[in-house]
Amino acid sequence: MKKPFINSFLIAFSLISFGISSSSVYAVSLSIEPSTQTVYLRDSFDVNVDISGLGDGSSLSLGAFDLDLMIFNDSHVSLNTVTFGNQLDFSAGLGSIALDTPPVDVIPGVSVVNIFEVSLEPTTVLNSMQNASFTLATFNFTANSLGTSLFRLDNVVLSDEDGMQITPKDIIRGDVNVIPEPSTYALFGLGLVGLVIGYKRKKSHGA
Repeated sequence: MKKPFINSFLIAFSLISFGISSSSVYAVSLSIEPSTQTVYLRDSFDVNVDISGLGDGSSLSLGAFDLDLMIFNDSHVSLNTVTFGNQLDFSAGLGSIALDTPPVDVIPGVSVVNIFEVSLEPTTVLNSMQNASFTLATFNFTANSLGTSLFRLDNVVLSDEDGMQITPKDIIRGDVNVIPEPSTYALFGLGLVGLVIGYKRKKSHGA
């Protein structure tokens, strides 16, 4: 998926501003949370994109991110809202710029949502106030049909508090399984009971 121009420009500006553009590998991980979940048809549910392995009140901090959430078998779910976390935007500081795009179909059955955020906070604020693990964004979905949808992170770009690119060590996928509502099972069970009773009555009358 081609990135919106403003996203690429702001990430580039974030890197060039500090005069650093090389990539380093840290023990930083990205994950879909929960990694697997089961929901009832027509229920709403949340999918979080979490980061871990940063410094806790110290460097290494996250300064910006740009990534795609890929949704496979997307007919089973529909996106309602995207809510960004608060660890790049502190109320006492300068805030951040955050953007998300509506889902875009890339091939049949697969759609992509792009999210982007760059912090405007000073390095000292990020290093002292940011947690080691937190949620980058929360996606709220509605379960539309029975089946399993898969979630994967792609085209991931992360930069630290100084604008240096971070290469995550792990990127963990997720999935959701949509099952019938409890009332459906209850009706099915009553139907089976009815069949059994009818069979027994028919058998007793025939004896």
